[in-house]
Parts: sequence; structure tokens; C-alpha cells
Amino acid sequence: MATNDQVTGESVLSVIQLKQSTIDEIIDSEALLAATAASRYGMYYLHARNVTTFLSKCVASIDPGYDFFAGFYAHMKKHHLLALLAAVRLHHVQSQMNVRQVIEGGAWATYALTHTEPSYFVHIDGRGILRPTTDLSKKRDQWLVERFPKNWEHLRSLRSQINKYGTHANLVVSHKVLRLSEGGKEWDMPFFDFTDDYHVYTDLWSIAGVAVTLMDMFLGANQPKHINFVEDFDDRLIELLNQNRLLQQEMHNTDRFKEMQKRFGNAVS
Repeated sequence: MATNDQVTGESVLSVIQLKQSTIDEIIDSEALLAATAASRYGMYYLHARNVTTFLSKCVASIDPGYDFFAGFYAHMKKHHLLALLAAVRLHHVQSQMNVRQVIEGGAWATYALTHTEPSYFVHIDGRGILRPTTDLSKKRDQWLVERFPKNWEHLRSLRSQINKYGTHANLVVSHKVLRLSEGGKEWDMPFFDFTDDYHVYTDLWSIAGVAVTLMDMFLGANQPKHINFVEDFDDRLIELLNQNRLLQQEMHNTDRFKEMQKRFGNAVS
């Protein structure tokens, strides 16, 4: 099994050779990938970075008694940054697993703006052990369907897609870290994904879109107001939403996307 250095991240701006034969080399390569993300992915990275920064700072204060919201908000913003870092460090599966946490944490945070009792979030068994249950998640999902049908349908569809392809081992994702060597006699099994810029662009656009959607849900659920947003929240959210839509349109205009649409039809969006 070969573990040779992998040349990846090719774009008009740079070709990066990733050293990954030792843990120390991997650490250095990870730092290099994060440091050069802006030059490799341009506005797709800058947009996602701006979104995750705004997500972490958009809440100015939280009323007493809304600590469940605070906890879920802290959880989701941490995993949103992790999703971004994993994407540019060429770890697609790790990125998707973090996005899954963002969606769930954001859903619970939204729910916690109008539900403050512990019984809405966790079951306490006879031994006093806290147990999250599927039934409670289903009740939350139903509430989200009623309150935010369009936003939650988008997030629920993405969550389902991640559950199928991003959080379980399967042949689709395994081929990101497997390639037959040029000689055809041994396998390359690198630490970093075999990928191309287009796939990372897609991940970055999606990561940003998830956070924008969840912040919009926070705004809608915050009635009456129990969290106070920063002063320019509305304008910044609209700006980020418009940027996300422009990047989506740019992706839709590429030959790559049009070819995928021909092959897979409505499954590509």
C-alpha cells in the first residue's frame, strides 16, 4: 500500500504538494491547506468564512432562562467552523458529519426559543439519567415543519442526504481515499481526500447556506424577543443570503453542473 505524497488542490492559483507520511508532516500540511484556502477557493471560501464568523458573533445577548438555546447555539457554531476547516483541509466526510451537527444543533436552538422546559429536550429516566429520545426529536421536527416549512424542508433534505452518504462508510466516500497507483500494482491510501476544487466549492457553498438558513430561523422564532442580535443583523443576513444565491447561480452556470444535471436530472440542485 502506497502512502506517497499526494498532489491535490489544483487550481489556476496554486498546486500544493501535501506531505503525509508522518503525523508531523500531516500537521504541517493541514496548516498549509487552511492558510491557503482563500487563494485556492476564492469567494467560495471567503463567503463561508464570513458566514461562520458572523454566526459566531450575531447574538449580542441572551435573556436569563434561555440557557438551552445558548447551549445549542454554542454547539452549532463550533461545529460550523469545524465543517469549514474540514472542507478546506480535504476531509469531506468529517465536514459532512460536522454539518449534520450544525443542522441538529440549529434545529434545537430554534426550538429552544419557544420551549424552555427540560422535558421538551430530554427524558429523565428512573435513575435520573438524561436520555435524548427519538420521540422528542420528532416533536421538534413537526414544530419546525409548521413554523418554518421552506427552511426546514431544505435542511431536512440535506440532513437526509448526509445520513445516506456522509455519516456511514460506503463505496461512494471510500473512493475519496483510495486510488490504484500508476503502475497498477499497489493502492494509494492517503490521509487527505482525492478531490478537485469543484467538490470543495460545493461543500463551502452548502456549509455557508446552512448557517444562513438557521440564522433566518432564529430571527423568525425570536418572538417575543429573548435573544438580542447585533445591530446590523438584518442587513448582514440579507447580504450573506444574496452572496450565497450568487455563488449558487455561478455553480449552476458551469459546464460541470450542466453535465451532472443531464445525467441525474432533478436529483441535482
